[in-house]
Amino acid sequence: MTLTQKIIQNLSRNKNVQSFLADFDKVSTELKGKSKQLNQLWTSEKHKTVKQAYAQYQKMVKSISKAQMELDREVSKAISLIVRSADDVEKNLSAYKKKAVAQKAKIEKALSKKNSPRKSAHAAKKQATTRKAARKPAAKKNLGRASATRA
Repeated sequence: MTLTQKIIQNLSRNKNVQSFLADFDKVSTELKGKSKQLNQLWTSEKHKTVKQAYAQYQKMVKSISKAQMELDREVSKAISLIVRSADDVEKNLSAYKKKAVAQKAKIEKALSKKNSPRKSAHAAKKQATTRKAARKPAAKKNLGRASATRA
């Protein structure tokens, strides 16, 4: 036998060491029992807490999904209104464009009618002035008064 084994054997024969080991075993078994009780208590409480948390989570998911669906509906309504408004604006713009083009054509037609007589009248004036310049100036006639004052 080795020295370590001899020491262990001598200690195990000692009554104080034997009572200490017995007390230690007793406390160890009590602690294990209390530990099991606490674990069971904590486990049951933990399960309750987990169930409550899961139930609350499910409620929040429901409310969030409802809110998401409502938001989706509102967004789709807004988009449809915008699309409808855009279509109306496009229709109105095309109608206004047609009206503007028609009015422009009308005004251009009226202006072309007004401008054409002016051009011809202006051209006639030019021709008349050139004809007058070609003629010799006429001699001035004496009026009766002028001759009477000279005499």
